[in-house]
Amino acid sequence: MKTTMTQRLFAEFMGTMFFVLIGCGTAITATSLGGLGTALAFGLTLAATHFMAAPVSGGHLNPAVSFFFWLIKKMDLKEFLFYAVAQLVGAVVAVGVLYFVLMGKADFNHMFFTNGFGMGSPSGATMLQAGIMEVVLAAFFIAAFFHLSESKGSCACTSLMLGLTLTAAYFLGMPFTNGGLNPARSFGPALFEGGYAMQQIWFFFLMPFLGAFIAKFVHNFIGKQ
Repeated sequence: MKTTMTQRLFAEFMGTMFFVLIGCGTAITATSLGGLGTALAFGLTLAATHFMAAPVSGGHLNPAVSFFFWLIKKMDLKEFLFYAVAQLVGAVVAVGVLYFVLMGKADFNHMFFTNGFGMGSPSGATMLQAGIMEVVLAAFFIAAFFHLSESKGSCACTSLMLGLTLTAAYFLGMPFTNGGLNPARSFGPALFEGGYAMQQIWFFFLMPFLGAFIAKFVHNFIGKQ
């Protein structure tokens, strides 16, 4: 169906908001579920939000994915920038909701499941280690996103496979960086957390964008569709 830019941007905003809200919210509040529960929360929420947004906007929900589509000339620069802003705003609103809901709790410690390396990494991963994980996993996810989106499968099947792909990537990435791969997912929590999270936010923009460049080479090598 033909959609307006406003409809597409609203779909990206809402989809990203729910993705960050439920993913980070689960990590913050349902600590008994551990890493498995958090990875599944992000993956299953991506599956649902992509299914809802894909018919309207493509369901990118990630500035690095939109950047990749700009690199392969599937969208123009203006559209990419508008998508990225909508996604970033959606992530900020999501963490704002979490802040509002949790700020009155006695044990609330302002931890928003931020991404980080060094002291910000669950395993103390170095910048190099975290960077390799972010770039490789982002490239993997973005390449999978494009080829699944361009496949002839149903939208529901594509969304489910994307959710499972992100879950698998988070299984590996979370011990290193808490699982990023998405500048919007990183930016929302970092903005409210401040401190080292905001000092390192450039890293979690740059690495997924480098991953998008690698995904472009994979796309060119496998063959343009």
